[in-house]
Amino acid sequence: MSTVVIQLRPDGYGWAVVPENLDDPPEQGERAWPREPHPVSCWGRLLPQGMADRVRLYEVFRTLLDEADAGEVLLAIEPGVEERRVGIVEVALDHADVGVELVAPHPDGAIGLARDYVRNFIASLDPPDEDRGTPPSDDR
Repeated sequence: MSTVVIQLRPDGYGWAVVPENLDDPPEQGERAWPREPHPVSCWGRLLPQGMADRVRLYEVFRTLLDEADAGEVLLAIEPGVEERRVGIVEVALDHADVGVELVAPHPDGAIGLARDYVRNFIASLDPPDEDRGTPPSDDR
């Protein structure tokens, strides 16, 4: 299971996936909120536009979390994001059954949060015991 970082902005959202190998750079992406109506049908009928927006965003976040095999999400919300969009994302994350931690927005967006997450994780590890040295190769 991986950690996905999502930062909501007034004009869109960005995400980053923390790699399993911490030496690798995080995968990242950004997308603007949809500005024009995109019809969505259900059982042959067009959904009202507000519902169509929700359905599309649910699908986007479900796909992102499934492809990343997410177990944890760090969610940052910048000031000025519409409440309805925050609600849609929160419902999508709740439905995905992942752990969600609300974090402060980062000036560099989701990629900045992912870099800080990796840096803090590495800093929290116990340093190697210099007195023990490297074990013989047959003990590794």
